[in-house]
Amino acid sequence: MRLLFKHMSKKVIKNNKKEQEPIRRNFITNLHIKNFKSFFGPVGSQEINVKLAPKITLLFGKNSAGKSSLLQAIKLIQQSYDNGDDMVTNPASTYSGALAFPTYKDLVSKKETVKSISLGLTTEECLYKNNKRLETTENRKTIIKKFSYRNNKILCDEIDYYSPSDDAQKFISIKNRPYNAKGIEDYYKSDISFFENKYAWKELFKYTYKYRNKVIPYLQRCIEFSDQWTKLIKNKKKQKENVDREIDKIVGQAGRPGVFSPVHFVFLSKAVTTQHIKFLNNMRNDYDNFIKYIADDVKKNKNFLYKNNKTFNSRQIFELINTNLESSDRKKIFSSLRSYSSLSDLLCFVVSSLCGSKYPVKTSFDPNNPSDKEEREKTLHPKKMIDYCNDMVSSSIKRIRVFQGQKALPTQYENTRSPEKDFVGYNYEFLHEVISDHKKKIDKWLTHFGYDFKIDTESGGPTSVTLVQHRKKGFKVDY
Repeated sequence: MRLLFKHMSKKVIKNNKKEQEPIRRNFITNLHIKNFKSFFGPVGSQEINVKLAPKITLLFGKNSAGKSSLLQAIKLIQQSYDNGDDMVTNPASTYSGALAFPTYKDLVSKKETVKSISLGLTTEECLYKNNKRLETTENRKTIIKKFSYRNNKILCDEIDYYSPSDDAQKFISIKNRPYNAKGIEDYYKSDISFFENKYAWKELFKYTYKYRNKVIPYLQRCIEFSDQWTKLIKNKKKQKENVDREIDKIVGQAGRPGVFSPVHFVFLSKAVTTQHIKFLNNMRNDYDNFIKYIADDVKKNKNFLYKNNKTFNSRQIFELINTNLESSDRKKIFSSLRSYSSLSDLLCFVVSSLCGSKYPVKTSFDPNNPSDKEEREKTLHPKKMIDYCNDMVSSSIKRIRVFQGQKALPTQYENTRSPEKDFVGYNYEFLHEVISDHKKKIDKWLTHFGYDFKIDTESGGPTSVTLVQHRKKGFKVDY
């Protein structure tokens, strides 16, 4: 049997009142696992979903059933995050509490290195006061990573992001491939492989369809601005002072919050913008077609690097790397990571504004409809979605504490204090006595966490087997 404790991250809501205010805590509710050690999954099957209790989780099972593997999976997720990569199997000796896995073969089910491993966590935010749980905030996030072994390296091939408190279907998936560029090591170039969540886009579809004819002029303004900007740049050598003054004027106007400016919407080409106008002109009341067009457009125009739960655009990468790169190398990196505006960026801003939002942004859509509680503001930008999931899951990963160890069996059971703190030695001859002693300890923790049932043991039969049971009001459950 294993005891699994989850250390919850804390975020205090500041308030000047003397009365203690509720505390926000993120805690792990689910472990998602597949093809990790004894947790085998056939090709195409979903990850095994291990549900964890809000306070304390008891794991029962025979030897080699996978109790320790669950703890190892959680620890592997944490030590990888702490050491700045998606999977770190052999941390440095200076890293406290490390679990060492010599090879991928030691991780994967049945030691079949052709299989991919899936590991992930779901975390939930709750309100607590005086160490008592008040309620959940209906905010849950999930990240599930899929790993493979190629060219003697463990690679994080694919990542799925969920918001289970909103919808059971994943919101976004990315597929990774190693990114090779001078000065940049151990990063992935990510391609968005899934962005068609039907829950996410329904409000934007509804109001885009309603205001589609009013949106088209904004796209036309983007085309006009693009032509104007091109002319300005061409004339800069001849009329530098006048052109600089005109550019400053344009940029200054673009800085006003809540006001549309074509400066903020740089599409891949004039042809792409024209195609968006054509799509809106011919738009039908067809939700699936809308989602497909929007998702395909986002996949083509958004580029970023990925590492250890975080995404990076070109600006962020240049801020992180210390190498003095040649101008040609910087241009190559910038070109490979350049992102362009998507139609959904413009729709989020413009349609939110048409709905009456005072401060529209291009990363989320606000229907501004307080009379309908089902219509809420939603983040619809892929990088922002990933960042929100990362922030919540990472806050829980940072607070995980795993205590695990195995000791050699002494010659006899001794219920006395040993040189090593909290260790009770035993051998199989006195196993029933050991179980009875552990029962008292478990009951103490159950009472501490507010559970009203007890652990009990029952021995009998020709082999004198000892069963571990939950008992409550005359009912019992055997394990």
